[in-house]
Amino acid sequence: MKRIMRQRFVPGHYQRELHSKLKKLTQGSRTVEEYYQEMEIQDIVEMQNCVALESMFHKAVLAETQLKRRSSTRLNTEPRRPAFNRDTKSFAPRPETKPLAT
Repeated sequence: MKRIMRQRFVPGHYQRELHSKLKKLTQGSRTVEEYYQEMEIQDIVEMQNCVALESMFHKAVLAETQLKRRSSTRLNTEPRRPAFNRDTKSFAPRPETKPLAT
């Protein structure tokens, strides 16, 4: 039901605008993407069993390079969007039905 309501009443460009605003959002000099990558690196390192500081540093560097590679390929590929325009659908209300008299 929620999906149907969203398709009918939310313009198609609304989701794209929100995503664009999120990408442009910054705190200080860092973007949301940079903060997210840092948190991902911390999660990856915390899941590893690292006893020495050197091995923890090495795992963090590996995680950082993997995430940078993954994000650079994600930026180069545009998601495919359907060609139809949802904004052109017109809304036609249902005719009111009267209860049957018994």
